[in-house]
Amino acid sequence: MGGDDCAEAVGKPIRKERGGDKGVLLFRALKWQDNIYKLGDAVLVWSDESLSKTVHGSQDEPAINDEPRPYVCIIQEIRQQVRGRALAPVEVVGQWMYTVQEILDNRQTLHGFSSSSCSSSLPYSEQELADPRLIFYSFHIDPFDAEAIAGRCTIHVLPRVKGFPNEEESGGFVVHFVYRHMDGRTVAVDDWNRMERWERKEIEAELEATRIRLEKMQREISVKFMNLAQRKRAREEGLERAGI
Repeated sequence: MGGDDCAEAVGKPIRKERGGDKGVLLFRALKWQDNIYKLGDAVLVWSDESLSKTVHGSQDEPAINDEPRPYVCIIQEIRQQVRGRALAPVEVVGQWMYTVQEILDNRQTLHGFSSSSCSSSLPYSEQELADPRLIFYSFHIDPFDAEAIAGRCTIHVLPRVKGFPNEEESGGFVVHFVYRHMDGRTVAVDDWNRMERWERKEIEAELEATRIRLEKMQREISVKFMNLAQRKRAREEGLERAGI
């Protein structure tokens, strides 16, 4: 069974690893609620407490008013354990992003930061800190049930000096800093001297992907407005010829 009933792996396994009773199969994609999710996709994930509110399809709106807010992660692995002659439910290994509130909570409860210093190292105004689009990149990886996926989302990784892209034009979430969940510190996405080589490589790829995505969006918007202007001009010329 698949589709709306339960999540299912799509295609042939790309490899098999040790684990479980008879190994773990790894896949490139999964299907859940008539949507296909692939490795590298950014997705919204409901917590166990809010799974009953799972939504269908794409959801690029970070703010959900007073509703429970889903987590944000990037799909790194799609796994399914082999149990005898059966397969376990599909599991996803996600790379988790953090909200401002999660960072503040973790700094106090896990890392011993004082309440006054929790947010002092975050170079944002109060208004920016309250922006629901703002999240922090991390290299924290943990598994979760594939059926907790609520939909796709977009993550824009930008240097802090670039600010926030136009919300109406770009949608999605915005990342300026990497959050180190092991010690509670943050590192700017363009502060290469404070990153390991593999971290820098990953962030550079995200920065480039964001640049290409935003440029494409801007071109599409420009074409849209150009077409609207041309249609308006053609209409005005038609009315003029008709003497109206």
